Amino acid sequence: MTSHPDPVNVDLGAKYLGKGIYPHNRKHIEPLTENESKCLENFHMLDDDKKDILSKYSHQIHSQNKRGWDKWINNPIEKQLNIAKTGLGGRK
Repeated sequence: MTSHPDPVNVDLGAKYLGKGIYPHNRKHIEPLTENESKCLENFHMLDDDKKDILSKYSHQIHSQNKRGWDKWINNPIEKQLNIAKTGLGGRK
């Protein structure tokens, strides 16, 4: 224990993919598939607001409807974003 703990920062890329990461080095616990790597590469090119929208929506749909998430994650990133904005109540 320390009187100066490190704040926990959410890794939006891991949240977007629904994949766990090691807290000490931020690397994925399980190896990423080629498709997951491509999705993550496209995700990292977005601005922070879009990353936030996608990661929140992805987490929501992944926990509620895995089959729907599998279909959604395979869309182009802009289509994912449009679906996510609609699914989060039109937030931009």
